[in-house]
Amino acid sequence: PVAFTEKIFYLKNILYLPTAYFLGRNSSLTQKQFKYIIYSILSLGILATVVALFESYFNTHLHSLIGYSDYNFNVKNISPSGHYGLTWTFENGYNEKRFGAFFSDPLELSASMLLPFSIVTALLLHTKFNQNKIFYLILMVFLTYIFALGASRSSVLGLILMLIYIALMLKFYRLISILFLVILIMVIYTLNFAPKEMEYYL
Repeated sequence: PVAFTEKIFYLKNILYLPTAYFLGRNSSLTQKQFKYIIYSILSLGILATVVALFESYFNTHLHSLIGYSDYNFNVKNISPSGHYGLTWTFENGYNEKRFGAFFSDPLELSASMLLPFSIVTALLLHTKFNQNKIFYLILMVFLTYIFALGASRSSVLGLILMLIYIALMLKFYRLISILFLVILIMVIYTLNFAPKEMEYYL
């Protein structure tokens, strides 16, 4: 039988999203509060990307420096696994490192970056000033790199679907054409030029 505390934790996970959605839909924010939330999310995304870039540059997991494996073993009773003494989520299908910045693992990092990326995309499509467009475009490229470092297939798929939804909602159909062109190039590259390990992983 399942313990009562585990049922409570499971219920918490089920109720989290609908509760957050309910509070978001029924909370009235001033323009100042709204901007504060937006800038906080973007700042978190930029900071996470910078940390992941440092991890990639030095080819070192931040988690291996802060006792992540010891925490998992002593608190969660999870033994280290994978080739880097962390867990299997810190490497991709062909044993290359995946980086998670200050998130719990690379998959969570990639999933969390969808929100700041969507905000930057909306700002880019809405702004009327060329200087702002250039800034948001650079920021978008900057945030996009996190999906390569996290190497999460589900997050990349979520990113593509999110961009299609944004394009349809804002009637920015040129974005859909660009997306399909990028996907076509990726498919051609994967099938003809990518290493077999990468092709198998994808």
